Amino acid sequence: MVEVANTPANTEPRIDHFAFRAEGLADFLARLRHLGVAYRIGVVPDYGIRQVNVRDPDGNRIEIQFAAGEEADLSDFSG
Repeated sequence: MVEVANTPANTEPRIDHFAFRAEGLADFLARLRHLGVAYRIGVVPDYGIRQVNVRDPDGNRIEIQFAAGEEADLSDFSG
């Protein structure tokens, strides 16, 4: 994935979203806040998995999943 200077003319379906698994939730959220990147947090019922959702420069949603045991402020951030 790369950022390009000009958005392609094709407006056909973009990716709904894609997901990554990561560790270090508190540090990750602190970094996003420091950079002014908006995010929303979801917690998967019955599993507790923390899902951090951000948008890339093209507007695609990226989901980063963290284990249920990772502690952090789970408030959304509007950038």
